[in-house]
Amino acid sequence: MELTISIAESERPDPLCPDPIGELAQTLGEIKDPEILLKYVLWLAPRDADKALSVCDLFFFPSRRLMYRSS
Repeated sequence: MELTISIAESERPDPLCPDPIGELAQTLGEIKDPEILLKYVLWLAPRDADKALSVCDLFFFPSRRLMYRSS
């Protein structure tokens, strides 16, 4: 995840990772450790609040995972 953050913060885009913020949000959706989740959601929130809220929603309400995937 640190690599994805460094790509997102880089001045130069990485052709292998065109959407580092989206990739980070997707990875965070699989995190089970609340401390790790908090660290990265706090980084994500000012950059994409909707994605950060979606990650938190999935963490606290995992039964909603199917709703997000089917949309």
